[in-house]
Amino acid sequence: MKDRVLKTVVLLLAVSTLISLYVTYSLKTENALLIKEVEKINSEKLSSLLELEECLRQNEKLLKKELVERYAESLIRLRNKIEEGYTPDQEEISNFFDRTEFIISNLGLLDLPQDKASQYVFFVESMRSLLSSFQTQKQE
Repeated sequence: MKDRVLKTVVLLLAVSTLISLYVTYSLKTENALLIKEVEKINSEKLSSLLELEECLRQNEKLLKKELVERYAESLIRLRNKIEEGYTPDQEEISNFFDRTEFIISNLGLLDLPQDKASQYVFFVESMRSLLSSFQTQKQE
């Protein structure tokens, strides 16, 4: 009887060991597959983030370019109004200096030929001198 109980216990231990080994192997295989899938997803995520970053840079560049063009148009309108006898107020003069600073710092985004870029700079400088005379008149 003892012998039979011992054989049963050994058999149960052997079966449980085999089951444990099978479960361990299955889990290890599944874990390896999951690790590969996580690495693949992380790689895709990184790729998507890099694409998004590039899109955001392009979007920022386009928005700045559009803003430079709008600011330049507003400066031209202001110049035309001044030539018709309009006297700009302090807010318009302040806006002008802020906008010209933005235009000059982002002029490279327009991809202009050198002569066209020089025209922008010349226009801005002529407007600065014109508006600085209004600024000194207001202070007096």
